[in-house]
Amino acid sequence: MSRYEWPIAPAHADEGDGDDPAARSRYNSRRRSALDLGKALRASRTPQQLPPAARRGRAPGPFAPIMGDQFVWQHLGPATVLGGQAEGNPRVAGRINALCVHELGQRIYAASANGGVWYSKNGGDSWVSVGGLAPTNTAGINRPAQRNACGALEVIFGTNEGDDTVFLGTGEVNSDPEGHVGDSEGGVGILVGDKPAKPGAAADPWKPEAHHLVNNGIYRFARDPESATILVATLTGLYQRPAAHAGEVDWGRPTATPFATLDKPCTDILWTAANGTSPARCWVWVKDGPDFGLWVRANGTANFKKVTVDATAGLAYVARRGALAASNPPTQVWLLNDYGGGAGTAGLFRVTNPASGTDPVAHGVVGVPDVLRNQGFYDIAIAVDPNNANRVVLGGCFMEDVQLDGKQVQYNAAITVADVAANPANAGILTYGQPNRYTLIGLGAHADVHALAFSNAGTSLWTGCDGGVFRSDRPDRPAGFYPRNHGLSISESNYVACHPMAEGHLLSGLQDNGTVQRMSSGVWKMKYMGDGGGIVLNAANPSESFAQYVQGNWNRDPTGGTGPLTRGNLVLPSERDGAAFYSMPANIANTRSAPAAGVPASFSQTLIGTWRLWYSDDFGKSWVTLPTATDPLAGMTATPPVINAGQDSLGNVITACRWQGPDVAWVLCDQRIRRYSRAAGAPNGGGPGVWVDQNVVPTGYTPPPTPPGIPPSPEPGGKAKKRPPPPPPAPAPAPLPISLLDSEVWTDMAPNLDAPPAPGQPPAQHGTLGALYVGTIGHKTMPNTDTLFWFDGTDKWYPTGLHAIVPAPVLAIACRPELPLEVWAGTAVGVWQGVRTDHGADAPTWAWTQRVNGLPEAAVEDLAFHSFNGVTLLRAGVAARGVWELRLDDPTAADRTYLRIHEDDLRYAVPPLVTPPNGNLRVLKKRDLVTDRSWHSSPDIRPRKAPAAMPAPSTLPWRRDPFRGTKEQLRRFQAALRSSTSDPRIVANGIWDVYFSEVLRDHGAPVLAVPATVPPAPPMPALSVARINAAFWNTHMTGAHATREPWGTGKPTEADLYELTPDIPEGDLGRTSYALKRGALKVDIVVQHRGLGARDGADVRVTLLQWIDPKPHHRAKWNDTATWFTDPVPWTGAVNEVLNSAAGTTALAFGAGWSFVGSTDATRRQTLAGQTLDATHAGIATFDLATGTLANNRVILLVAVIRAGADIALAPATLQELALTRPEVAVRSLHVTTT
Repeated sequence: MSRYEWPIAPAHADEGDGDDPAARSRYNSRRRSALDLGKALRASRTPQQLPPAARRGRAPGPFAPIMGDQFVWQHLGPATVLGGQAEGNPRVAGRINALCVHELGQRIYAASANGGVWYSKNGGDSWVSVGGLAPTNTAGINRPAQRNACGALEVIFGTNEGDDTVFLGTGEVNSDPEGHVGDSEGGVGILVGDKPAKPGAAADPWKPEAHHLVNNGIYRFARDPESATILVATLTGLYQRPAAHAGEVDWGRPTATPFATLDKPCTDILWTAANGTSPARCWVWVKDGPDFGLWVRANGTANFKKVTVDATAGLAYVARRGALAASNPPTQVWLLNDYGGGAGTAGLFRVTNPASGTDPVAHGVVGVPDVLRNQGFYDIAIAVDPNNANRVVLGGCFMEDVQLDGKQVQYNAAITVADVAANPANAGILTYGQPNRYTLIGLGAHADVHALAFSNAGTSLWTGCDGGVFRSDRPDRPAGFYPRNHGLSISESNYVACHPMAEGHLLSGLQDNGTVQRMSSGVWKMKYMGDGGGIVLNAANPSESFAQYVQGNWNRDPTGGTGPLTRGNLVLPSERDGAAFYSMPANIANTRSAPAAGVPASFSQTLIGTWRLWYSDDFGKSWVTLPTATDPLAGMTATPPVINAGQDSLGNVITACRWQGPDVAWVLCDQRIRRYSRAAGAPNGGGPGVWVDQNVVPTGYTPPPTPPGIPPSPEPGGKAKKRPPPPPPAPAPAPLPISLLDSEVWTDMAPNLDAPPAPGQPPAQHGTLGALYVGTIGHKTMPNTDTLFWFDGTDKWYPTGLHAIVPAPVLAIACRPELPLEVWAGTAVGVWQGVRTDHGADAPTWAWTQRVNGLPEAAVEDLAFHSFNGVTLLRAGVAARGVWELRLDDPTAADRTYLRIHEDDLRYAVPPLVTPPNGNLRVLKKRDLVTDRSWHSSPDIRPRKAPAAMPAPSTLPWRRDPFRGTKEQLRRFQAALRSSTSDPRIVANGIWDVYFSEVLRDHGAPVLAVPATVPPAPPMPALSVARINAAFWNTHMTGAHATREPWGTGKPTEADLYELTPDIPEGDLGRTSYALKRGALKVDIVVQHRGLGARDGADVRVTLLQWIDPKPHHRAKWNDTATWFTDPVPWTGAVNEVLNSAAGTTALAFGAGWSFVGSTDATRRQTLAGQTLDATHAGIATFDLATGTLANNRVILLVAVIRAGADIALAPATLQELALTRPEVAVRSLHVTTT
C-alpha cells in the first residue's frame, strides 16, 4: 500500500511513514530472484488424468485439480474480505494490474498481480479463474506459478459471451523506483487464450508465446486498428507479434527507429484509429535513457518521431513512468508523466493528433492535483471520458480531501476528474479544472490505482487497484465507486498464525490488505488496515496477538502493550524504519517454578527483530534487547532523551525469530544466523535472565557489511557471502562442497527438535546446540547451490538436495518434534515433504515428495502447524491464493458437510472427554484456553428480526455527526433506500460515514447549510450537511421496499449475513447465547462444506426444531442451563424421517416442548437447491420463527439438523452430546424478551 499513515485499529500501533511498495518489492525480489524457471517448471508437477471423484463439480474459485483423495489441500479463504480500507469499509481483494471491460459493462477480464486472470460475465457479481489452475504441461513452460503474475491484458471481445481472444503479458514490472529489473514474480512471456472463459474451455486454455520474455515485465499491449499487428511495451523495449504465429514463437523487435535497438522500459503504448484526416498512429512512452519521452509513428511511415513539447506552460517531460489515453474519437492523446514525488508530482500533457503530414505537439497542463505523490513508478493511470474529449480522469496513490460536510478523508483511491481548458486569467494556459475545480471521485475505493476503464457509453468507470476491482456508475461524483470483489480470491497471504487448540481460528498478514481474521468458510474480516506482516499469538493466552504492519510498526490486541520501539508517546523512528519490511516474530509459553510476589507463574516470551533482538515476557508491556537483557530505550522519555542505538546490534536486519525452547532462540538475517541461550532457571523468580549469543554458520563465514543507518555489530566486518578461496590448486582442483554460504539470501529457518524423551516432557534438543533447517534462494550462476540446508546441532552443515528436485527458492520451512526426521519446505512453486535418513558418520540424505495435490500453483510464503486432539494440520500462506491446509493425521480426504459448534470449529474431531467432579463431559475452551466454551452458541444458527416497515423515528432529522438514531433504525432505512433506488453503493450495515453522506446527497437527501464562522470563534468554512428527515424517510420506506432484506431479493451469502445483519456474540456456557425482542424472526441456517469437490445444494436438506419449556411454572431460566431440557431428545426418529423421506413427512409425534419450526411439510424442511457449496462458499436456508406471543424471559433452544447426500441415522442422546459429536446437528440458545 501507499507511503502514508494508516488508520490502525482497534489496537495501538507504533506510528511510521507507512507502507512502501518499492521496499516491499526489494524484499520480495531478494527472496525469489534465483529462480531457475525452466527447471522449476518442469520439476513442479506433471498432468495426471483426474479420477472421477476429483472431476466432479468444483465451484468457481481459487481451486486446483485434485488427483486422488490422498493428501489433498483444502482452501481456508479468504474468498471475501470484509471491512477493507477506504470510506465505506468495502469488501476488498488483492492487487489488480489491468482491466479489460466490454462496452456493455458485463464481461470483464481482470489481471491480478500474482493470482492470474479472472473473468466475470455479470458485471463483477461473481468471478472465475481463467485457466490459472491447470496442472503444468511439463513439455513446455506454461507454469501457472509464473503465468499467474500478470502485468498486462488485452482482450478482443467476441460478439457472443465467451467468444473472446485474450492476450496476457505475464510478469509484473518492477516497482523499484530506480528501475532495477527483478524476477520476483517470474513471468513466462506472453500467453494467448482463444475463448478461454467459454464454458467447456480446456482446463489450460493458454498458448505460450514470446518465451524470450521470461523474467521480463510487461506494461501494455496495443493493436493496430487497421491490421492484425500487435505490439507490447516491456521493461526492455517494444516487441511485435510475428505475422505467422502458429505455435510458440518469439516476438521480435519492430524495425522502426528507435525501437529496433532500444532496450529501455517502455511504460505505455497506445494505437489510435484514423479519424478524418488524421491517420492511425502508434504512441509509445520511453521511461528513461537518451531516448526518453513520447514517440509517435503514423501508419504507413517507417520510423517513430519524438513528440515535442510546447514550452508555453513551462512543463517538460521527466524521465520517469508515463501513462497514455486517447479521446473518443481520437482527436487528441493525453499523457500523464510521473514527476517523482517533488513539487508538482504529475505532469499532464494534451497531445494533438493532427492531419497526415503534420507532427503532433504536446501541450503542458497546469493545476494537476497530487494524485501520484512519490509512487508514480507503482500506481499511475489515466482515462478520458468517451463523451468529452477534454474531461480527463487521473488515478494514482491516495489523496486527502475535505468533503462538503467538513469531514477530512485520506485513505481512498486518488482518482480525480476534471475538464481541461485554457485559462484566460493565466495567459490561456491549459488548466486541469477549468472552469471548475477537479473532483476527487475515489471515495470508497481502495488506494493505489493501476487501471481505469470506461464502459456503458461513459456512464460507468472501472478501476483496478490494490484492493481489487471497483465500479462507479456516477463517474463525476465523489462516492461513486463500489466494490466488485466478492469471490475474487486473490488475497496475497504473507504469514499465517494458528491457534494451538481452536483449529478454525487463524490470522493472516496480507500484502496490501492488512491483517485479517478468519470468520468462517471463505469470509475473513480485516483486523488491521494497511499491510500485513508477521503475526504471533500469545502462547499463554492465544486470544491475544501481535501483528506487524511493516518494518518496526506492530499492533497488539488487546491494548495494554506496544511494539518494542515505543516508550510512552514516543517512538524511535530510525530503528522503526530500518527494520526489515516484513519479519516473523516468535512466542513460546514458559512457567516460573518460584515466581516472586506479583509475578505470574505462567507466562509467554515474545521475540521481535529489528536490527537487534527484542524480548518481552509480559506480551509487550515491557521490552529489553538480548543478550544484554536491558532496555536501551529506557531513557527515551527523559529530558534530554538517552538512547543506546547500538546496544546488541547485529549489524543487519532480522527477518525471522524462532524459539527452540524457552531458553534457546534462533535469529535469522539475510546472511547471518545467531543463537541466543539463557542460563537454566534464571527466569524462575522473574526478569529476562542471563543470556549469551553466538554465530552458528558454516566454516569460512565472514559477516556481511553493515547496511547504512544500522549500528554495526561488535564483531569484525567482512565481505558478504563469500567463502575464502581455496589455496592455489594443483592442475585439476576439486570443487568446493555445496555450502549455505553460496546463496545470496537466507529466507527462513526452523529448529529441528527431537521427540520428547518421555510422555509429558518437552521435545529434546538434537546435538549440543540444536538442529536447524535454513532455506535459501540458491544462486543463479552456481547451479549446484542448494536451497535447503540442515545443521546437525553440533558443528556440521549438510545440503538436503532439494534444489536438485525443484530449483526454486525455499520461502518457508516447518518441522514437528513428534516426527524429527521430517521437514516441510514451501517453495516458489509449491510444497515438498522431506524425510531424512541418517547414515552414521556419513552425510545424511533426504527423500523428497511433492505435496501439491489440490494446491494452487503459486509461491508458498509461510507454513504453520496446528496439532491438537489427534488432529494435525499444515497451513500454507499462498501468494494471491489465500490460506490453505493439509490434514496429516488422516491423509484420506472425504466430503464433509456440517454445522459448526462455534466459530473456530472445522468439525475435524469431537471435543475431548474430561472428568470433572460431576462425571465425564466433553469440554470446549475459548481462545484464552481457560474459559469454558458454549456448546449452544452455533454461529451457523443466526436468529434475527424479520424485516418490517418502520415508522419515521421521533429523533429525525438525522445527520452523520452527531447521529441521534440507532444502528438498527439506520440499517432498516438503508435497506429500504437500497431497494427503492436500486443503488448497489448502499450497504445496509447501520453505519453512517462520509461515504454514505455523499450517497444520500446523490439521491436528493435534504441538506443543512452551515455558515462559515469567523474569529473570535474557531474558523470553519461553510458546510453542506446531508440529512435524513421524516419526508425523505417516508419517500423510501414504502411498499415492498420497507420490508426488503438488506441484501435485496434472493438468498444472502454468508458474507452478507456477517456484514448486513447484527453481530451475534458467541455467548457463555452458563446462559443463553443471544437475546431478541419477541416478534417475527428469521433464522438463517449456514451449512458448511469441505472435501474433494463442491456439493450441489439440491443434495442438502435442512430442518429446524425448537424447544420452549411447556411447564406453566418454574420454567427454564435464561441464566441457568440446569433448568433447560437435559434428557435424551425425543425427536431423532422423526427428524430422520423428515430428512430422509422423499416428501419430508413423518407420522412420529414428540412432545416435552419440542416442535418443528414450520407448520407444514413444505416449511419444516428446506433444500439448498440453486446453491453450490464448497470450502469457501456456504449454503443458506432461512426459516420463519414466530415468537410474538411469548412472555418475557422465555428460553428457546433452536436445533438445526442437516442431511447431505446419504441418509442420516440419529439416535437418542442429550442435546449437548448431539451438538458436540454429530456434525449434522447444531444448537443455539435464545433469550426472548418483551423490551
